[in-house]
Amino acid sequence: MPRFRPVVPHFSQKQAQFQSFTERGEPQHSASRARALRKTLTSLKLDGMLVPRADVFQGEYIPASENRLTWLTGFTGSAGFAILMTDRLPLFVDGRYTVQAKAEVNAKLVTVVPLADTAPDAWLKREATATRIGYDPNLFTARGLARFERAAKEADITLVSLAEDPFAPVWE
Repeated sequence: MPRFRPVVPHFSQKQAQFQSFTERGEPQHSASRARALRKTLTSLKLDGMLVPRADVFQGEYIPASENRLTWLTGFTGSAGFAILMTDRLPLFVDGRYTVQAKAEVNAKLVTVVPLADTAPDAWLKREATATRIGYDPNLFTARGLARFERAAKEADITLVSLAEDPFAPVWE
């Protein structure tokens, strides 16, 4: 009696081109992307921008098309925050991602800052030399934004709620 043998298709690496289970941050593009975004911010009369890893739904999992933080810095972790300034780009990560972030980003452009050492709002208050910093109001909770508003007020920085996404004109 013939034995049943299931047919199992064999998929090679070359055939699996449409889906990847690894995220690529493309840190080699970070410098040109930061330059382009800074140019857009300059046209809006801004000195910097708050860049959370968030989308409008505030979920943990966000589509690549909404992941501004990965697009800008190359960091692919699920939690992080950056502050793009005219001369600096600190990336704030918690202890889970300190090693990963340092391995993924362009170290000449991005400075990895452990959250255990400095929170983004504290950095803004202490380190920022800007006078006007933009943010996308769709990417913040009221509570999350309040922290930055307090820090900005103490540092005499104006936070500017943007009506349009400044990433849109520069995102390929």
